[in-house]
Amino acid sequence: MTNLGKLEPVNVRDIWQNEEDDFTPWLASRKGLRLLSEWVGLPLEDGRAEVQVGQFRADIVCRDISDPDRPATVVIENQLEPSDHDHLGKLLAYASGTQADSGIWIATDFAPEHLDAVRAWNKPADRPVDLYCVQLSGWSIDGSRPIATFNVLVRPDSSKSRVMHLASSASHAGVLDQFWSRFQEKMATDGPGWKTRHVWDETYRSYEIGHPGACLSVVRDIARSRARLYIFRGYRWMFDELKRDQTAINSELGGRVRWRASAAKPNKRCSIDLGRPAHLYDRSKWDEEIEWMIDKLQLLDRVFRERLKALPDNEPTRSRTGTRSRRSRSRQSD
Repeated sequence: MTNLGKLEPVNVRDIWQNEEDDFTPWLASRKGLRLLSEWVGLPLEDGRAEVQVGQFRADIVCRDISDPDRPATVVIENQLEPSDHDHLGKLLAYASGTQADSGIWIATDFAPEHLDAVRAWNKPADRPVDLYCVQLSGWSIDGSRPIATFNVLVRPDSSKSRVMHLASSASHAGVLDQFWSRFQEKMATDGPGWKTRHVWDETYRSYEIGHPGACLSVVRDIARSRARLYIFRGYRWMFDELKRDQTAINSELGGRVRWRASAAKPNKRCSIDLGRPAHLYDRSKWDEEIEWMIDKLQLLDRVFRERLKALPDNEPTRSRTGTRSRRSRSRQSD
């Protein structure tokens, strides 16, 4: 017999005790905006919390990169409580003050009158800003770690965002599955034939690069594509070794290179990334995105494979004289 878990509601105040200090910073983070993006259907990035708008402060201002060449401003007004008149007025004022294209109102519940007001606002074709009403909820399965959901109760009848239309009837996970199927087809015919590592997450695929501490991977989410050298937990020393040659590596990779590592948590995973804005729900751009991802994987391989061969399997140690020794023998080049 199938043993199913029980889905139980969780008070959002048990997840975020304080709106300003806890919820708003989390929602403005990359992880928070990514989750909101998946529910709303807008690729959101570059979240900034407590943004000055005249004499007031907007909870969050971020960017909608549906059109990467012309990113649009989005204002988010959030509550850890049911909707009220005050927050609707704030949303409109902040949207006007920032010349936003979209405004997202998040609350734990919405009064019917507020939903009707936002629907009426969205009706005119020449409205200055698109408004969304999004219900925030917390959930747990059999006492597991809580999860958050963002249920869109009101969205514009027609939006300036082409990607939103494409997303509105799509399953995010289903679209990702279709994208990766297309990607694998291209890799089979145009790719270099690397050995695939185990896939743990629907958002990425990874490939071996000849060192136990690292792999190559490509990441695809609603707002961005990335190709990266991914360095595993416990191999921060490898990241530091490569960073000694950062200027040369950046020159070889070209474009904007992000060296991602936590100063506060030195043993965490880290990576060296190349990225570009994405169009997940626009299938007409998939081949272009996949071509870019494969090209950057090959570039990363050329830049890092030989460098990694020169490194040991385990962290080097320093001798008493200050010279570096190796815990394990360096691998020989093929």
